[in-house]
Amino acid sequence: MKTNITALTAIIIIALSYSSTTSAQTSNFAIKRSHNFGVSAGLINKTSVFVSGTDVETRIGFSGGVYYGYGLNDEFEMNFYAGYLQGEVITDNSLHVIEPTFRQTSAFVMPLLAGIKYYPIKLAFNENVRPYASVSAGIVTGFSTRTSLNFYYQNVTEHKSQSVAAFRLGAGIETAPARNFRIGLFAGYILTGEFDEPLGTLTRYNGAEFNVTAGFSL
Repeated sequence: MKTNITALTAIIIIALSYSSTTSAQTSNFAIKRSHNFGVSAGLINKTSVFVSGTDVETRIGFSGGVYYGYGLNDEFEMNFYAGYLQGEVITDNSLHVIEPTFRQTSAFVMPLLAGIKYYPIKLAFNENVRPYASVSAGIVTGFSTRTSLNFYYQNVTEHKSQSVAAFRLGAGIETAPARNFRIGLFAGYILTGEFDEPLGTLTRYNGAEFNVTAGFSL
């Protein structure tokens, strides 16, 4: 996964370099009244706050999603995002002689966000390379599944889900190497509220994201 993302990032950087050095370009980058659809994939460097409230650990996980944007004018785009943030898988085996027990807990988070992207014309590299800043807010829903199996073959599965408020701030750059097609890079930080009950061992899910994006516009 990390190798694939690195390769995609390298391709996008090459495309950005090519677009920024090409002269007499025809503009492929239209924002106003355009409908933009795309996907993103990358990594999140998440900070996990555990049930104890004192243990903090940083882990690398998968980050990805789909998005839709509508161009309000030449600089502003309204944006909607539905994503997936990798959680954790915990295995806890108790090999007690009288009653050995095997437990596994898995958890992940799905953000649903709405916000604004700002593409300042004055900072454009050229007609087809545009940097942007973005801000969005919404909810994240966390899901966890806990499965227990003991010596008496009693299989117990517990499902849990909770939603809390979320906020994401980011910046990126996009290029349109061909009409109706965009690729880019995005870096941001997502901040969530605290879950009422732990999902696995997590009570909060914050982290820095780094994604590559690709999509088309109509």
